Amino acid sequence: MALDLDPRFQLPRPYERVESQRAMLPQGGVVETFAEVFAKTIHQRGELRVSAQAHEQAAISGLDLSADKRRRINEAIDRLQETGNSTALLIDTDHLLQVDAEQRLLLDIQRTSAPKHEVIDGLDAVVVL
Repeated sequence: MALDLDPRFQLPRPYERVESQRAMLPQGGVVETFAEVFAKTIHQRGELRVSAQAHEQAAISGLDLSADKRRRINEAIDRLQETGNSTALLIDTDHLLQVDAEQRLLLDIQRTSAPKHEVIDGLDAVVVL
């Protein structure tokens, strides 16, 4: 009596050729080294991302995230990445902006008239815009 098994679970017979389903690498093998991929990941250039919390706080505090404001924040993040800082506080005329430079992410927005006894920890740098 022969068992009728699902073909996915049957082993290939020795005379059957099995083709690889993976994409082949170009000639020469390695496309990018780990160091190149890591450097690109750490020093990402790109558009500023804004967290949901920062969107809400921008609307509440009346901060307009215009193209010019985003450009200035991106330039500050570029400087932070060049110096190796990850979490920083950007000081604007009316607002404090907390950013994660590695991820190019605007985390938190506060008005400068916020409560005076608040402690912000975990910062690597402070940038005046």
